[in-house]
Parts: sequence; structure tokens; C-alpha cells
Amino acid sequence: CPSGTYTQFEASTVCDVCPLGTYQGGTGQPYCIDCDAGSYTNSNRSTLCQNCDVGFDSNVGSVSCSLAVSGYYIVYDDEIGGEQDRIALACPSHMNCEGGLYAPIPKKGYWVDRSSYNYVAELYACPRDTCKGGEGTLNDDDNSLLNCWKYYAYGNNSINNCNNDELLCRQGATGILCGSCTTSFVYQTSTKTCITCDDTVNQNSFNIFIGIIFGILFIVG
Repeated sequence: CPSGTYTQFEASTVCDVCPLGTYQGGTGQPYCIDCDAGSYTNSNRSTLCQNCDVGFDSNVGSVSCSLAVSGYYIVYDDEIGGEQDRIALACPSHMNCEGGLYAPIPKKGYWVDRSSYNYVAELYACPRDTCKGGEGTLNDDDNSLLNCWKYYAYGNNSINNCNNDELLCRQGATGILCGSCTTSFVYQTSTKTCITCDDTVNQNSFNIFIGIIFGILFIVG
């Protein structure tokens, strides 16, 4: 059997072609070989696999390079269409790019609009210390939260319980730039965070107590 084909039977004159995602560079071979990760072939009877372009990656036995390598992310150009509609871009500043199908993940102190994948790289610095960024999801044991950063989860909070506030905001903060506080929380100027109303009462009580102590000391002195 010629290269690009194989046969499982000795002395057979019937050769099968290597299917998509596999290759065979030798002759008279009993099997085809899967393309390595980072390469692909989209043709039958391939004798070798092509390497992915810069920024792209693939799984073993792939027919295209549809993933991103670490440090890159993928955007989709609807005007091109077909298999060439993917563009791999370098990770923006102040974001983490895990590769694969993951979008850039903002670091602490930054916020992104997840209502559409079109805004995937539009990063905003938060004026308050209420933006935790998405870095915490990188340590997610079961990847349920990390999957919220895949392109298909954008604009759809129902997927994997991907709540924007839980992904991007510290406890008690909500909304654009995590700039508002939820019910039972109030904004504390000194820390630039949202704290519970109970904490506010406790802080006020403590301040009153300290004031009384200093007042007594002043009178006694």
C-alpha cells in the first residue's frame, strides 16, 4: 500500500485511505497515525500533518486548528465564514488567557462586559475596590466556573450558572464596574468596598464607644 493508505491484512491488495485527522508517511503500513496536538489534516490520504498557525492549537487527531494556545484567544469574523473565520489574538494587558476556547479573563481590579462576545477584550479599570476579576475561577476544581469564560457562555447567564456578579464582583457588589451595592450592603468610602449593614452598625457602635472613652478621659484629665 502506498503512503497515505494502510491495510490490516498481510499481502492484501486492498488498501484503505487514511481518514481525516490522520496520516501515514510510509508504505505497506497496517495503520494510520493521529495528527499530534498542534497540527491537523483536513484531507483523506494524507502523508503528513500541517502545523497550526501562530496562536492556534488543536487536539490530537484534529481536522482543523480551532483552539488557541496559552497566551492567545480566538475571535470569530462572521464576514469571512467557514473554517477560516477564526482569528487568534495575543492576550490583552491586565488579563489572563488560558488558550483553548477560553476568552481573556480580567485580573483583579478590572471588569468586562459579558453581555456579548463582541466585547470580549474591552477592559475597564474599576474605581472602587469591588472588582475581584475572574482570576479566582482559574482555581476552580471542577471547571464549572472556568467554563463560564468560554465564548458560548457570553450573553447567557443560564449556562453553568454563570452569574456576572459572582464572576467579577466582590461580595456585596453588583452591576457595571461592580459599582453598586446589593441589598443589606452599603458602600464604605475608607475601604472602597461594600460592607454589610451589620458591620456598619458595629463600626458606628465602636466609634461611639471610643468617643465616650476619650470624653471621660478628657473630663477626668
